[in-house]
Amino acid sequence: MPRITELVENHRKLLERFVKWSVVGAIGAVVDYTILIALVERVGLYALIAQAISFTCAVVNNYILNRTWTFGDIKHKGPAVQFTQFFIVSVAGLGTRSAIFYLLFRRWGLWYIYATAIAIIVVLIWNFFANLVWTFREAE
Repeated sequence: MPRITELVENHRKLLERFVKWSVVGAIGAVVDYTILIALVERVGLYALIAQAISFTCAVVNNYILNRTWTFGDIKHKGPAVQFTQFFIVSVAGLGTRSAIFYLLFRRWGLWYIYATAIAIIVVLIWNFFANLVWTFREAE
């Protein structure tokens, strides 16, 4: 049976990882929006294409930061496998975010700012735990 100190340490480590994950997510949002705006406003790229490019850049950014900083202390799998898993979780998160937003905004009439905030919080938690147990699980 685990000791109390081990449980506390494990919870502290989990909270520390979640805070780092959230910081990386905020940085990723800045990367996403900066590239999106630059591609649409400066380059004149169609917004849907620009959004796909900016999303991909943010995912790459977040993967690198999370691999080296948030989960830098674990033994990693190969980067190609790990990045593929991270990307799959990110795309699933994007789909989930869009579905939650649609439900809250279009179906229930919630103000779009609140709908977005709720969707982001749900997906932040989903992405963290999905990546914790799948992508960044300690390699054997």
